Amino acid sequence: MQVIPVLDLLKSQVVHAVRGDRANYRPLRSDLTTATTAREVCAALLTLHPFRKIYIADLDAIRGQGSCHHEICLLTAQYPDLEIWLDAGFATRTDLEPYAACPRITFVLGTESQHSFASYEALRATLAPTRCVLSLDRRGAALLGPPEIFERPASWPATVVAMNLAYVGAGDGPDWQTLEETRLRAGARRIAAAGGLRDIVDARALAAAGIDFALVATALHDGRLGAGDLLELESVRASGRG
Repeated sequence: MQVIPVLDLLKSQVVHAVRGDRANYRPLRSDLTTATTAREVCAALLTLHPFRKIYIADLDAIRGQGSCHHEICLLTAQYPDLEIWLDAGFATRTDLEPYAACPRITFVLGTESQHSFASYEALRATLAPTRCVLSLDRRGAALLGPPEIFERPASWPATVVAMNLAYVGAGDGPDWQTLEETRLRAGARRIAAAGGLRDIVDARALAAAGIDFALVATALHDGRLGAGDLLELESVRASGRG
């Protein structure tokens, strides 16, 4: 299983996301760095482990209150070999255009940002299969976005994120029920677990359950998931067991 660090950007700062309560997110506090800019936090994460992917949520764009486009473009220029999974509230082709010149961007289509199933299908059809990830967004038991997207797994791309905002930054452990439901419906698609991972025990359990990726922030910054743990997970992935 591959761990993908998460940067939540709000007003050009990396913030600590807790339970999807975006109005009350506060600047990141990390054992890895005192900085809160995307480039400096990314640099600190890369000293912990040579991550090949990073997930960015542009919360300004998702909320329709501006964009962190400038900071994200600087990050792509500084780390041209780093694949960035980016959720910037993409809902139309126009939303994709600012990142057209960034070949290492993988576009995350969050269900919470989609206007309808038809518009989601049209947007997904414009993207190469390798540059598209679907985030199936929930808050607790509530589905966020058009229900048809959740109900029609044939419309899902090759990688899906099981995202439960109620679990993000909460330290409650993964949302096992949602992960199992997603796994059963996803077929051969790869699954990323988002929210709740606390430590290496949770990570091992996710890997054993067949989860391909884990999106992680808090456990990396407070040291509960350390360099040795990440190396262990990489070795499991390399051996084909996770």
